[in-house]
Amino acid sequence: EYGEANGVKNEEKLFATYEGNRYFSPELYAFGIGRAEYDGFATNERDLFVGFGPGYRVINRSDMTWRLQAGPGIRHVEDQLGATDTEAGFIASSRFYKSLTDTMSLTNDTDILGSSVNTIATNDFGVNFKITDNMSTRVSYRTEYNSDPLPGLKSTDSTIGLSLVVGF
Repeated sequence: EYGEANGVKNEEKLFATYEGNRYFSPELYAFGIGRAEYDGFATNERDLFVGFGPGYRVINRSDMTWRLQAGPGIRHVEDQLGATDTEAGFIASSRFYKSLTDTMSLTNDTDILGSSVNTIATNDFGVNFKITDNMSTRVSYRTEYNSDPLPGLKSTDSTIGLSLVVGF
């Protein structure tokens, strides 16, 4: 995400994540996750996390799924002042999916990522519209909470998004 107002940059964000799962039964699985976030206007300018743990499918139907997972990991944080910290951390996540029609679905993903630096809680609610087998659009509302923002920065940030999603 990038934003300007009157020629002045006021938003600069980049977020990438990869999550892999290994199922032992239809309900029980192990997950591994790697995530990286850059935000030029937040307390944590860079926030990297690699972790793993157990997961459980609470609901496992073709039209609706809900997974819960949590585990330890390593977190590296660099704040806006240049202070860095690498330490043990944790992640707890909820992943919900509901198919409404053949071409429309809802998702609600919640993550709590923490260490002694701070705790970040994010919730991403989205409505997805299938265009083709490999392409869809997504309208989303994302809220992020930081338990310990730097002085002068807000603890909560919300974003409305419109995305084009391409599958391979």
